Amino acid sequence: MVILSIRFFEEIFDEINRYKRDRKINLEEYLVFDEKQGDFEQKKSQDIREGDIIKIFNQRVPADVIILKSK
Repeated sequence: MVILSIRFFEEIFDEINRYKRDRKINLEEYLVFDEKQGDFEQKKSQDIREGDIIKIFNQRVPADVIILKSK
């Protein structure tokens, strides 16, 4: 019973840390091209959608992107 309790609390601790890490990544901001305004605007990672054009400067590259140009 003690071993199961320890394992249970380890899993809870891991889940909480995973949630905090995911939340931080989802709130990271990127410059996303707005076709209506014709300029880039700040958007949270969680609001980036398929087909959006983003500018990345010394940032983590979001998953599932196609790099069109680099220096």
